[in-house]
Amino acid sequence: MTLLFNISFGYSPWLIFFCIIAGAVYAGLLYFRDKKLVEVNKNIIRSMAVLRFITVSFLAFLLLSPLIVMLENTIEKPIIIVARDNSESILINKDSTYYKGEYVDQTKDFIESLKNDFEVIELAFGDVVSEDKGFTFDQKTTNFSELTREIFTRFSGRNIGAVILSTDGIYNKGSNPYYETGDFDFPVYTVALGDTSLQRDLFISELNTNKIAFLGNNFPVQVIVKANKLKGQTTKISLFHNSETVFSEVIKIESEEFEKTINLQTEAKPAGLQRYRISLMALDGEISKENNHRDFVVEVIENRQKILVLSNSPHPDVAALKKAFEKNENFEVIHQNINDFTGKITDYNLVVLHQLPSVKNPATTVLADLLKNNISVLFVLGSQSNIKQINALNTGFSISQRVNSIDESQGIFNKDFLSFEVNEDFVEMVRFLPPLSSPYGEYAINGDAGVVFWQKIKNVTTSRPLIFFTDYNSTKIGCICGEGIWKWRIQDFVQNNSHNLFDEFFNKISQYLSLKLKKQQFTVSAKNVYPENESVLFSAELYNESYELVNEADVTLEITDQNNKKYPFTFSKTDNAYRLNAGMFPPGDYTWVAKVTNYKKAYSAGGKFTVVPVQMEAQNTRADHGLLFRIAEKTGGKMFFPSQYDQLLDHIRSNKDIVPVSYSDKNYKDLINLKWIFFALLVLISAEWFFRKYFGSY
Repeated sequence: MTLLFNISFGYSPWLIFFCIIAGAVYAGLLYFRDKKLVEVNKNIIRSMAVLRFITVSFLAFLLLSPLIVMLENTIEKPIIIVARDNSESILINKDSTYYKGEYVDQTKDFIESLKNDFEVIELAFGDVVSEDKGFTFDQKTTNFSELTREIFTRFSGRNIGAVILSTDGIYNKGSNPYYETGDFDFPVYTVALGDTSLQRDLFISELNTNKIAFLGNNFPVQVIVKANKLKGQTTKISLFHNSETVFSEVIKIESEEFEKTINLQTEAKPAGLQRYRISLMALDGEISKENNHRDFVVEVIENRQKILVLSNSPHPDVAALKKAFEKNENFEVIHQNINDFTGKITDYNLVVLHQLPSVKNPATTVLADLLKNNISVLFVLGSQSNIKQINALNTGFSISQRVNSIDESQGIFNKDFLSFEVNEDFVEMVRFLPPLSSPYGEYAINGDAGVVFWQKIKNVTTSRPLIFFTDYNSTKIGCICGEGIWKWRIQDFVQNNSHNLFDEFFNKISQYLSLKLKKQQFTVSAKNVYPENESVLFSAELYNESYELVNEADVTLEITDQNNKKYPFTFSKTDNAYRLNAGMFPPGDYTWVAKVTNYKKAYSAGGKFTVVPVQMEAQNTRADHGLLFRIAEKTGGKMFFPSQYDQLLDHIRSNKDIVPVSYSDKNYKDLINLKWIFFALLVLISAEWFFRKYFGSY
């Protein structure tokens, strides 16, 4: 880093000569015409004159508004990002000993060599991306999307010379890395790990089953079994429920690349969370036996909940919502036009009113029945909505309109929302989704309303809610303040090749609203099932006697595992509620109890959850070096093997595009604002005053 200084002026620099003349004239008139100094030594008089000359000249100089211009030149070395696959699949091959030892040493030596010429950033990726320098190979999934997002977020605008991607090319979460690296404007050098040969293995390739089943009904389980290089051998597949065998079948492996689909049915009982294990009898010589079994959990419930979608007219929003709700087998979803509806509102747990009430149809009877019977309702507002009639319901929210117009509103997530967990990927996606057409006006919602997303209009985040929930006389009310959510579902598919994020979010809305509002003063929420690589999260709410949210008291929670080992926690306080991240737990069944004492009154809540193992890394152990070659070729890089680290280092050093970049930063500062200027002038004036006083001029 180098610093260059320069001085600029608010007036012509030629005026500096007048400053010097002014100082000289002032000093001359003051000292060489003063009769009191006749007997003083002439050298002392000249010294005092010089002090006055410097002081006056410099004060006049400051009147020219001089500025110090500082030019800071910074040279940034090229950044080399070394991204290492830290997932379990790296060790699931015959060279696992090499990857635990020699590969680690080779990689560390290579990174140290890079540091001589480049700024090196080490990233380890799998489930998540971190700067962990350990070679643990314990990540349960491989997600290249998280890696590319981290690179774009952290290093945008930086001098990235290259990315070195060390991986086996196997991914099981997120998007295809070939497309994820499409926007890179720097080369990706791939280091190919793993084994591309077909390995001797028997494994469960896919398991498909219901997440929910109804008590007493049979539910389907589909298992796809694969076997490589085990022709002529025999295995047995078994389904266990609570250690009891409920199904078994012998399988004869008839080819070197064998595949067989097993379809079976089993009865759902008893009610509650039920754990099952599908297992294959292990055979000699398998590369891994971890993939011979899979656990899954089914929630057995006694009846389904019913959702009624009423619309003012045909609209693609209705189809998008209906398809999302139908993904949850716990829901029976019925759609009707309001003019055709003749059923009973009381038959439903949740009613969705799309652009109702409208100008053409006030839906008076439906609205009255909903509020009278405390049936949850989700309003979807749009251009056909009758805002005045919605305001007249007095349900805790209103929109004051001077003109009947529409705003194009994007969504900004409210970090204080606690009613249910919102997927972080969905939150990120919403920021870039097409805007909804929202009614223009001033929005008023009650203080206890839970806002999920605020409206962002023309890049300005407003205090108007886009999606929110509130309670009215024991009735849960939700509102989507805009039409056009069908575009969100399409965009989800465009970006992620599925509708999963959209469907998951709107399913959570339907689950939240369809639960009857209970006037409990202490409530705790958590999921029933967690994968082992996901943190267990809890949220809690505490109400006082007036049913106002409070959080002065401490809430404790105790989790107990199958071996009766206890894990104590204390909730964190967030505004008027509580939140707890209990971290990750090993697979198993757990119970929990939360307690709080508020104004000498004790409350408690309890429940249970199951943690299921994640075995995605063991499902595919065959490295995909073809993918790594294509990524390198597309981005201008090249593929290497760990034994070729020296060649990779030479290739990077000889790449003429990987060069340092110089940045210049120009700063301006008023000379008159520098403190040392003030003190220098003070010293000059004080020194002159002292001499004049001493020699009797004053």
